[in-house]
Amino acid sequence: MKSRFSIPWADLSPLLDGTNAIDTPRLEIRSLHDAAEFLESYGYNWGTPEDQQELETLRKEALEFIQQDLLFDEPQLSIPEEIYNEQDVRKLLLWSSDMSYPERQRWAWVVFRVMHTFSHSNSYFDDKYGAAIREQILGRFRPHVFSDGDAISLGTGPGAVSLSNFDIRRRKARKSAALKLLHKRGPGGAEIFDWVGVRMVTHDRYDALRVVRYLREHNVINFMQLQPGRTRNTLLDVDRIEAEILDLNELARAGKLPDYKIESTLRDRVNAHPYPSPPEKSYNPNSSLAYHSIQFTCMQRIRVQDRENAAISRFLDRLPMRDTPMMRLLRTYADRLDTDGAARFLFPFELQILDQHSYELSRSGLAAHHVYKERQRQRVKERLLGPNMRTAAE
Repeated sequence: MKSRFSIPWADLSPLLDGTNAIDTPRLEIRSLHDAAEFLESYGYNWGTPEDQQELETLRKEALEFIQQDLLFDEPQLSIPEEIYNEQDVRKLLLWSSDMSYPERQRWAWVVFRVMHTFSHSNSYFDDKYGAAIREQILGRFRPHVFSDGDAISLGTGPGAVSLSNFDIRRRKARKSAALKLLHKRGPGGAEIFDWVGVRMVTHDRYDALRVVRYLREHNVINFMQLQPGRTRNTLLDVDRIEAEILDLNELARAGKLPDYKIESTLRDRVNAHPYPSPPEKSYNPNSSLAYHSIQFTCMQRIRVQDRENAAISRFLDRLPMRDTPMMRLLRTYADRLDTDGAARFLFPFELQILDQHSYELSRSGLAAHHVYKERQRQRVKERLLGPNMRTAAE
């Protein structure tokens, strides 16, 4: 007998305990009207052709991703034809709620969760101003990075740090962004901070420490602009380095170590340290234990010329300034635009610092990027398709 009283826990869990929506088992939608209202709260008006077309684009992207990136090595699995051909997203939402047909419910929910992820797999600012953003972020580093033939250094003179590699990542592909979001756990899953990535590779770990020091002392990086919780250090044991410095200074004061040998001795000791263990809170379970780096996310204030804003500003400037309600409204709008037509916003970029040994491991073996991506893909498959895979196996 059906209970008269029930609570839709599947829908309420993300609101009550912070569960990632990707991990809810199903929806609680009972009619096409409910589905349309759900989409409306999501930001899509089902009665608008433009929004229907955008949802159809997301649906096709989701189907392609599932088939090409998740199912290519699962021949026993395929998207049911009924799900694959259904273009009415409202029905997908209904089916995602209907436990009367378990297989259809699971697959409809898989498709919609991937659609949801692709809706987050882009950055408006990166789409519109990507080239300018990368140029301005690179502009922070360009005055400090010097190359002479094959030799690269951060800075010049006695304080320069020799680098074996310096590069800025090309734009993150949309599928790569979707895969990253789909494997993230926790309520903050729908965030990407590394649309732009900068990487510096040093010859040894002690020079990695010198790179961090240089970036701070020369204000290449402003620590006030670091994104909280986004710093990860599995390269240097900071507490042990501090203890080494105290010990070497004591030896120097006691006349047991010449001052000029302090830094070279510290270099030898730091490079002999074992790599520290990854911090539990910031550790990415897909990262190999063989991968070691310092990485953090910094916010950059971007200023780019926006032709649309500039055109609107010029238009408003040419209007006759009669004191009417409409003109007062237009003047208020004009005051909110930058007078030079520029767009200004904060944009994140990720900086990675590796030693040469860690960099070489990242290109081969268990720490290689392609191995990392495969671990990521397998986790996504289990997260989205787990029940389908287990049912197929039975």
